[in-house]
Amino acid sequence: MKHVFYIHLIGLLLCSYPNLSRAADKVQAIRLAIRPERNVLPLSNIASSVKYISLSNDCLLRDIKKLLLDEDNNIYILDNKGNGIFKFDSQGNFIRQISRKGNGPGEYRKIYDFDIDKNQVVLLGETLMYFDLEGKFLHNKQLPTGCNSFSVQNGKIIGSLGAQSVIAYKKDTFEVYKSRTKDQYFSYSHPYHFTKNGNKIFYEDCYNDTIYEVTSKGIKPFFIADFGDLKIPKSLPINDDIFLDPKLRTYCSDVCFFKLSNHYISFIFLHENRGIVCIYNRNSKESHIFGSIRNDIDPIGISMPIPLAIKDKKIYLVTQEGWIYNQYIALKQSEKASDHQLADAIKDSLGREPQEEDNPTLIEVTCK
Repeated sequence: MKHVFYIHLIGLLLCSYPNLSRAADKVQAIRLAIRPERNVLPLSNIASSVKYISLSNDCLLRDIKKLLLDEDNNIYILDNKGNGIFKFDSQGNFIRQISRKGNGPGEYRKIYDFDIDKNQVVLLGETLMYFDLEGKFLHNKQLPTGCNSFSVQNGKIIGSLGAQSVIAYKKDTFEVYKSRTKDQYFSYSHPYHFTKNGNKIFYEDCYNDTIYEVTSKGIKPFFIADFGDLKIPKSLPINDDIFLDPKLRTYCSDVCFFKLSNHYISFIFLHENRGIVCIYNRNSKESHIFGSIRNDIDPIGISMPIPLAIKDKKIYLVTQEGWIYNQYIALKQSEKASDHQLADAIKDSLGREPQEEDNPTLIEVTCK
């Protein structure tokens, strides 16, 4: 699990607050029956076309952790090793870095999360830092409590300290929508707990099977992964002791990396300590559950099947560092003429010859 998640040491700040989760309007949540499958999904089962976006080498990316798109389809990437937000156009041309490390105005020591709210990019460092889409620093905001994950919509900030906590910030005060008790204290956390679709914010909790929509009245269930008899039983309390129980791995748990549009939903969950991906078509109600993807559309293999973003009917994946280059070189060095043809096909798909120093490549999958 360490390759998928971070481990955060989260303070006990919220433990002093009662659980103030408010009753939200009752709306039927999407309930999807899930059984763990580790089969290989042929890409053509979900995709009508594939586009490769070669991210310019004008900046160095090595550990892409989060990807967002603005209304003009510009691409914003949080690179963990580079500790920065990098902006590209829809064709992968580098535009600029949003802010830099430092101690001056609009600078940061560490970026924990970021979001886009209309015409602003908001970075979460020691404070919230606001920039326009051209990268100009506007102002910062000191929150009354800390958080390591957040989302913002029309100026309203929804934050989390990690597991079992959701806070709404309004001006200089905050409301606790969901808080943990001392018995629920949990030091384990997802990298990011929030995602958006349009003007709606959604929240995922650790070791939970439910995705919540954040509303003005609190949080309400939006999506439930129905694991049936593989759901974690109530006899296993959701706190740090859960990791000590060897039976945990036999259950399905921890719905995370939740992404959605009006057409598709994607997420991963754990079973036998391995991540399994689900892509759900909201129109046809068809779901695909798999452990990996086989690209049967063109010669480029796909190494990371976890969607980083969904917009309309487009799902965005990312290759690992050097993945396409290594495929290309192996084929070029082969003695088979058919492998040389595949190498040429990879070059044609990318529009150029892969280079060893290339940034990871975005894969834009247009779904049926």
